[in-house]
Amino acid sequence: MKKLLFIFVVLILALFSSCAAPDSESNQENVDEIIEEETNDYEEELVEDEQYNSNEESNEVEVEPTNDTSTDHDEVTGEIKIDTGTFNGLADANFFEVKMSGVPESIPPKMFMLSGDVREKFQDLNLQQDDKIKILYYETNDGNLIVTDIEKIS
Repeated sequence: MKKLLFIFVVLILALFSSCAAPDSESNQENVDEIIEEETNDYEEELVEDEQYNSNEESNEVEVEPTNDTSTDHDEVTGEIKIDTGTFNGLADANFFEVKMSGVPESIPPKMFMLSGDVREKFQDLNLQQDDKIKILYYETNDGNLIVTDIEKIS
């Protein structure tokens, strides 16, 4: 019985000693490595965001808001933006999609709405997928991007 008790105590001690915390120095190295990787990833995302925002800001032109009632209930922000991109196709009779030039691939294409003034010009351009275009547009307070002029770039 004493031998059995001795073996049991030795097994319990072995069990508890194997469950002890690992070396804290190696843990700290792992934590430091993970923090450095996450910091680098975050810095890369910030650089991409800054490049996208600087491209967007450089294409903005201030204009005087007009009393044009063609926007119905949508209010105009007062900025006409000029951008270039690749025509991706029509979403429906009023909207089309453009992959903007000079932005990271992770940024999704933008959806633009045709204003009544440019609808005929848009149809005359007979755009095909992957055609390069230049667009002038403004953003309404509810986030719609309304095209005021469009050109096909050769």
